[in-house]
Amino acid sequence: EFQDALKYDPGATSILTSLADAYLRIGKLERAMERLNQALMLDPKDREAREMVAHQFLMRNNLGRAEEHYSLLSEFYPENHEYKFILAEVLRRKGDSEAAQDLLWQIYRDDSSQLQAVSRASGIALERKDYESAFEGYRILTEAEPNSAQFWRKFSELAIYLQRFSLAIGGLERLIDLTNDDPSVLEQLGRLYFDSSDFNKADSVFFRLFEDGHQTSTVLYFR
Repeated sequence: EFQDALKYDPGATSILTSLADAYLRIGKLERAMERLNQALMLDPKDREAREMVAHQFLMRNNLGRAEEHYSLLSEFYPENHEYKFILAEVLRRKGDSEAAQDLLWQIYRDDSSQLQAVSRASGIALERKDYESAFEGYRILTEAEPNSAQFWRKFSELAIYLQRFSLAIGGLERLIDLTNDDPSVLEQLGRLYFDSSDFNKADSVFFRLFEDGHQTSTVLYFR
């Protein structure tokens, strides 16, 4: 039916993409791609055709061509963040994690409600050992979602690693509230109090852990 329709309207990209979809459903990839490329020659901004081509390249792990088409989709439809998220993942899978991280931060700068972009960028930053960027990301995430124990845990770990002990203490104090006095968090907080020369608070924490039966080597040492 679609082939017959093309005889009457050979320049209709909607018919070409529908025909391509039918070819894909019966496993004729080469014919489908021919029709999609034909549609894109007629209208390079045809959204449906471009999406189908990009998806096929991504599914077949042709990351170079997938990047090309998702880049164009991002350029043609900048309001659609989904294309940029997919493009960032393509870049990461290609080994260009820094570019992926930068793109995710760009999504957030364009739309501050896109906290998913910050979370993903922070995760990639950790993989790259870019701890300053990861710390900034989790700082934003804890401010936006102050009841997330996961974000506070990462924030505190990074603050300790970066030797920002006052921020780490504040993060662990918040995490304790969210985790119902998790003994491992309390133990970590006690050590930070001790390292910060706040011996009264450190003693109070370790005494409490000892009395509650959490008698690890660290608690026994500091107690």
